[in-house]
Amino acid sequence: MIIKIATIAICAGLWLWGGLSFKQARVSILPFILGVVCAWLSQTWWIFFAVFAGLQTARLGYGEDSPLYRFLGAWLARGVYCLIVAGSCAVGVVIAQKVLILMLIPYLVLNFAAGALLCKKEAPIWIIDPIIGACIASIVLLLI
Repeated sequence: MIIKIATIAICAGLWLWGGLSFKQARVSILPFILGVVCAWLSQTWWIFFAVFAGLQTARLGYGEDSPLYRFLGAWLARGVYCLIVAGSCAVGVVIAQKVLILMLIPYLVLNFAAGALLCKKEAPIWIIDPIIGACIASIVLLLI
């Protein structure tokens, strides 16, 4: 359990760092760490690649120049973005049957709600980003 909590905390910090200044924290370092931990916990080596590739959806973006923002508006775009990133992250563990499908529903709802509600409440980035990073990384809590 210590490894799972440490992974969530590290991913929360990396998501914030990626939002503030170093974009590679979100699209390279975080996917690498989360991929390694998911593969190790699930005892399935290829899950590393599935998680890493799935988290590349973080490049999609949700800002004013993104298609999501133009189509959905600020808070809904942020929620859908979080849902897409979390869902993409979970694909490998679902295919490998390392997580119960029913547990995936609260995981996806949590990620959507965290992104949408915090954005709607106009929380500052130093609050929103670590929470989103932690929510995405919480997939480790679901691994069987």
